[in-house]
Amino acid sequence: MMLAKPSTVCLILLTLLPHPSSANDSTNIVLATGERGGNYFRLGNQIAKISALRGLTVQVLSSEGSVDNIELLRTGKAAFAFVQSDIASRAVRGHKPFREPVVHLVLVTPLFAEAVQILVRSDLYVFTTAELRGKVVSLGPVGSGTEVTARSVFEASGVSVEEIQARNLPLESVDKALSSETVDAVFLSSAIPTPAVQKFLENQEARLILLDSKVIERLAKSGSYVEAAITKRTYPNQPDEVPTIGVQALLLTRDDVPATDISLLLQVLQANRKGIESDAGVRMDLLGTSPPPGLSLPIHPVSRSYLGSGTRFQGGWLALVILLLLLAGFVILNRRRIRHSLAGREKLLLGGVTLASTWLMSAGGLYYYEHNVNENFSTFPKSAWSLLVYVSGGFQSRSPLTGGGELVSVFSIILGIGMVSWFIAESAGSLVSAKFRTLENFLLRRNDVPSHLKDHLIIINWDHRTERMVEQLYGPDFEQRRPIVVLSQEPVDFSAHPTSNPDISRNN
Repeated sequence: MMLAKPSTVCLILLTLLPHPSSANDSTNIVLATGERGGNYFRLGNQIAKISALRGLTVQVLSSEGSVDNIELLRTGKAAFAFVQSDIASRAVRGHKPFREPVVHLVLVTPLFAEAVQILVRSDLYVFTTAELRGKVVSLGPVGSGTEVTARSVFEASGVSVEEIQARNLPLESVDKALSSETVDAVFLSSAIPTPAVQKFLENQEARLILLDSKVIERLAKSGSYVEAAITKRTYPNQPDEVPTIGVQALLLTRDDVPATDISLLLQVLQANRKGIESDAGVRMDLLGTSPPPGLSLPIHPVSRSYLGSGTRFQGGWLALVILLLLLAGFVILNRRRIRHSLAGREKLLLGGVTLASTWLMSAGGLYYYEHNVNENFSTFPKSAWSLLVYVSGGFQSRSPLTGGGELVSVFSIILGIGMVSWFIAESAGSLVSAKFRTLENFLLRRNDVPSHLKDHLIIINWDHRTERMVEQLYGPDFEQRRPIVVLSQEPVDFSAHPTSNPDISRNN
């Protein structure tokens, strides 16, 4: 019998409580999303569609983006909103574009990671953000998180916004603007892959700009952004990995929103995750995970037991535990047969188990420290793969961002390389020994060497040098005379030699 998790029980119990303002068993909430056609808007519509089946009416508001959504929450025009993590941090601290700290904001759950993607026209010889001086650049709609992020990128690149011709184009206008060459570059903050970027690179109308490592480092140190990368071949005509920065898409609410509304919405997201992801075209990889460490945003009490539960990762752990238990049972039931089969290979088995254990423990440590701040370690499988990349050739853009992650990476690279070297040496030694044993056994069986000969010497081929060798072995310099087996294709007449001895076996 499987017991439900405390977070799940909490959600179910809260959904059974009557809503104080409900007159017809239906709850109405307003969700601020983003531009029509964007990820936020599509995700909001799918949530509204599923919620309607559970008696939860979600009214989806399109908006200019994260900054606009913060204002909709502050003024009470929306109860929930999708907001970028960097914009949420700026809002609670009162940093630009906000004149003063925005109070009463609380976190419901992180949703997914977003990468900053900078597109430039293919015919322009522009390869860095610093080279965009004097160019016409779309920073995203006014009031969007993309606009704030674009300004931060230029500031970290040493470029003033006054040095470019800034435009604030909506998403639906970007395609026409690039095709007609009315803009030179476009900033987009979105989950990967992004359909618009896919189209531009497929038609070779635009290409991606790589952010300079110093720019990425400056932005990451601010605490509002994390290092990210667009892996090679994510898009057509993209042969190389593109380093960039990333943010998290968060679901926010106010602290005066009824707990039952938050509970219902969380239950909808958790119970219908796959369907929402499939229909919206957005993977909610961060749903239920802990928020970024640098995010100074309170968590709603209903969400506290839910966040960090990592439902998808917990399911993976459960499957792993079951697999290990089945494996242990198989080993116990077949221990005699396994012991016989592994006779002489104990060191190799121990080395393999130790190597695999080191890999899994290191991947788990990197996931623990990095999954909230680094897209390359957001799930355990990604951590395991990134660790393999690290051991084989270096992290490069996959480097850990936290102190704990750096310690785990150093431990894993030192111990991992040592274990791999030892394992290869042991494997090579065992293979060579096995080959020699196989050859010796074959020759002994074929030539019918007496079974009583032990600790003997084997001489392969016979010529005049071998005669002197045998004379020395049976000379006065050697007190202990060991049996000698001679392997030769030509017949050897031992009686013709003064060293003839019954302990010398003839094998032709």
